Amino acid sequence: MVISRKPPEKHVNKGHETKTKINGDRNTTTITIGAQQVKYALITIGTLCFGGASAWGIVYIYNQLNSPEQKIENLHSEHEKYLVAKNWPKANEAMAKLYAAIAGHPKQLGITEKELLSIPCKDFNRIAEAWRRKSGDHLGPYAQHSVFVQLIKDPQYKSGGMKLFKANMRALGQDGANYTRYPTNLSLESLPKGAFPRRFYLKARNTRNWRPNLLVDKCK
Repeated sequence: MVISRKPPEKHVNKGHETKTKINGDRNTTTITIGAQQVKYALITIGTLCFGGASAWGIVYIYNQLNSPEQKIENLHSEHEKYLVAKNWPKANEAMAKLYAAIAGHPKQLGITEKELLSIPCKDFNRIAEAWRRKSGDHLGPYAQHSVFVQLIKDPQYKSGGMKLFKANMRALGQDGANYTRYPTNLSLESLPKGAFPRRFYLKARNTRNWRPNLLVDKCK
């Protein structure tokens, strides 16, 4: 007699999710648990095994690993990982997330000039230097700054304003709603110096005053 067994249904409990799959005679169970459940579990385990003080010590370590500072460090690592892989579109997206997180609102990618200038130089220099090294000084904030410096040497742009802004955007290959005329799959050599392959990271509310060298000047 052959008995077929119906795979168990997915069970969902508040705060965590359990999935069970059958693979031949082997059951594989994957459990996803929320952050609060992890914390309470750590307190319980620590209390039972080591006493209350040690339990809260474990929770302190957990909180440190999930602190805003650690999350920013994780975003730095993600950004640098994509640069090492020369995945410029992903690196650009990671940089946008990084700037927004440092500015204090990680769920929003657009930041103002004031928020941009609030970014500590240690973070900005790490970001800019990573782009410089991995792109051979072709992409990133320093490359953008060099393009801008060349533009303002032209007498027609010395007065600044929207005319300079538009000229700078054209020089960087940034145009239109998404600030780019270039497909995301172009090689580094196909991009103009200073270009970001995808959407520009700064959605300035006052574009007339925006300059790509704001943080370069601040942190040099």
